[in-house]
Formats: sequence, structure tokens, C-alpha cells
Amino acid sequence: KQRQAMLFAIDTSNSMGEIVTGSTTRLQLVKQQMVDIIDQINVLRKDSNVKVDIAICPWNAGHSLASWIDINDSNVTAIKAYINGLSIAGGTDFNGPFVDANYWFGTNANDGRRKDTMVFITDGEPFPLSSADAAVTTGHDMITRTGQFAASNNASVDIYAINVDVSNTTYTQMIDNTPWDGVPVVSSTDTSALYNAVFFAVMGDSSAMNPAHIVRECLTDPLWGMGYLDSDIDDVAFQ
Repeated sequence: KQRQAMLFAIDTSNSMGEIVTGSTTRLQLVKQQMVDIIDQINVLRKDSNVKVDIAICPWNAGHSLASWIDINDSNVTAIKAYINGLSIAGGTDFNGPFVDANYWFGTNANDGRRKDTMVFITDGEPFPLSSADAAVTTGHDMITRTGQFAASNNASVDIYAINVDVSNTTYTQMIDNTPWDGVPVVSSTDTSALYNAVFFAVMGDSSAMNPAHIVRECLTDPLWGMGYLDSDIDDVAFQ
């Protein structure tokens, strides 16, 4: 089964520190759903015996990268602790995550036998605005699936941008290369919206958006799941 490499670029700019419900900030709500995603990836990894590499890239005016190759249960604990430890700082520089993504996917090169995914999560427009154009330049080969990341070599990176509480997708559309889902706009106070959008990115099937369909996907998906044929499944039971 195909190895998976996933980079999650998480906006930690000042606006993510805004209180959006009770005393809870937007970043805290994003963290909660990202931790749930990591747990679900780990379940699927073990059930399907798929090797998984994960990178977390917190970004604001600056950026940093932490990664784990061929994750195990101990790594998952560390990844969740890292996510929970993310803190707020100024700026929303879109270019930073693409510097790190170029490095991580480029040096941990895809030989055509791995599925590469980048999930770009933000709650704001780029600041400075010019950083969106810089990101397009830095991430050109990834975004256009050319050069080192050419689709013809099965080395492309699927880039899913997700907007949290911001309806303007003009800038995130510039760096998203998965037009089949657009750029989802999710509410931070919806306890499953970000989870569902990220799950769509890593699983690649919109039918996995409710519990019954998640079970079906786990049974039939050839990468993550058990690989059963559609004809083996009683579809009536999942409707």
C-alpha cells in the first residue's frame, strides 16, 4: 500500500488568539480538531499497515517545522504535544510554509511510490499581501505539479487550503492546487468542520463526511482501508 506524507501548515498569527466562544480562542479550537485528526490518522495507519510521515509547520510572521518519519504511537504522542504547545505571534506570511514544504517534500524526496499532501490552514488574508505572490513563486513547482514535483513522475503534492472564519478565498486559491474541493470556509466554533475538511484532504473522498460513510471508506479505500471492492459492500446499509 502507498506510503503517505502529510504536512500540516497551521496559522498561529495574532488573529488566531481571538476568543471565539466562551474563553476559548480560535487556535485552541483548531488544536483540538487537529489532535483528533492525528489520532484518526494513527488508527488508519495501524489498521491498514501504511507507513506515514507527518510534518507540522506553525507559521505567522515566521515559520518553523517539526517532522516525524514512519510514525509510531510514541511519535503520535509527541505530535499531539507539539500541536498543543503552539503559541500565537504576529503576521500572516503565506510564504513561510512553502519554504518549509519545499525543503521537507524535496529532501524527503518522493520516488513515485508515496502520496504527498499539504494542508494549509489560515484564518486571515496574507500580511504582508505580497507574501501570497512570494508563496506562489516559492511553491511554483508544487502548486503547478512540475519540476521536482511533476505529476508525470507521480511526485506531485496535493495542496489543500482551508479558511477558518474568513470568507475571502482570493489568496488561498492562489496556492491551492486541488480545484475539486475549492477552498473550504469552515467555522472555528463548529466542532467537526475543520476535522471534516482535513479528513477530506487526507482521505480524498467527500463521502467520508459522516460516521457511516467513514466506516465504508475504511472498508473500501485501497490506500488506507481494507481494500474491499464496492461490490462486496451492502450499500443499503450505509444509506
